[in-house]
Amino acid sequence: MRLVTGLFRFVWRIVWGLFWRVSLALSLVMAVATLYFYATLPPDLTDLLDGRARGSVTMLDADGAVFAWRGETFGGFTRSEDVSPHLRNAIVATEDRRFFWHFGISPRGIAGAIAGNLAAGRGPFSGAGGSTITQQVAKLLCLGRDFDPAVWSSEAEYEADCRRGTVWRKLQELPYAFALELRFTKAEILTIYINRAFLGAGSRGFEAAAQRYFGRAAADVRPK
Repeated sequence: MRLVTGLFRFVWRIVWGLFWRVSLALSLVMAVATLYFYATLPPDLTDLLDGRARGSVTMLDADGAVFAWRGETFGGFTRSEDVSPHLRNAIVATEDRRFFWHFGISPRGIAGAIAGNLAAGRGPFSGAGGSTITQQVAKLLCLGRDFDPAVWSSEAEYEADCRRGTVWRKLQELPYAFALELRFTKAEILTIYINRAFLGAGSRGFEAAAQRYFGRAAADVRPK
């Protein structure tokens, strides 16, 4: 019995020693990566709000009414505090209910998404990603990489690369999300999301989408 107990303690010391050393190394790597991304973030929030690689053209008729758009539409910079509270609450309720309480990631959300993907016969990161709004902002910002025609042959290829859901990309999103939380307030992170999210029909941001789909400003969006 004493031999079994001694063997168990010996194995436990080895396992525990490896665990805390690996955990310490990973924590240091995450801290260094977070500080690196933090240093690359611009201090001015407005530098991150327009997600278009290029501008757009809005065509008006003789009466001043819009009849066509060319390129992606951006409705102008909009703060999260200025949009309709109904819209703001809907974004948080739909995308990340614990947005105002977590520090960039939601382990519960990620675990739930992986379990759901595996149950549906998909890969662990195929389908639902369990990403917080902060992680989605990291993806919308393409981890701080701007479009470079020397790297990507088209803006569509650039967008597809930014949206990749590989394990390596998910790991990169973690320190970037932490850096965003350190640099900006929750309201500012939500502001970036509101301005950069692509909402179809060439609309970049909720202001452009509100104007295109409902003919009104994002501040005036109301539930039916």
